Amino acid sequence: MARPSRYPLELRRRAVRMVAEVRDDYPNETAALQAVADKLDIGSRETPRNRVKQHDIDAGTRPGTTTEESAQLTSMTSSAIGGRSSLGSSPPFSVVYSTPVMLLYVLVARRVGGGSPWVGL
Repeated sequence: MARPSRYPLELRRRAVRMVAEVRDDYPNETAALQAVADKLDIGSRETPRNRVKQHDIDAGTRPGTTTEESAQLTSMTSSAIGGRSSLGSSPPFSVVYSTPVMLLYVLVARRVGGGSPWVGL
């Protein structure tokens, strides 16, 4: 399970809005991100950068795995490994952070469990 965010949801949304609003006032995006991080007392400019990036992915303006897709894959993985003691209680560390590998893990887990790997996909 992922660590809960240090910053409240509203602050994260505000940071994304502020970056969009002030982006043109700075010579580059990094400067805008740093300014927003400083104004909101966020420790690193990487925090709003990651939030802006995920917002763009969710909006469809940038390629990547959306928040919804990620939640679905996590749910599939959890249901695929649940109750199968031979596979352990959670997937290996690398599986959690690599979507294609996670999907492969789901398929293998279903195959080992005796069920069809294609059911529910």
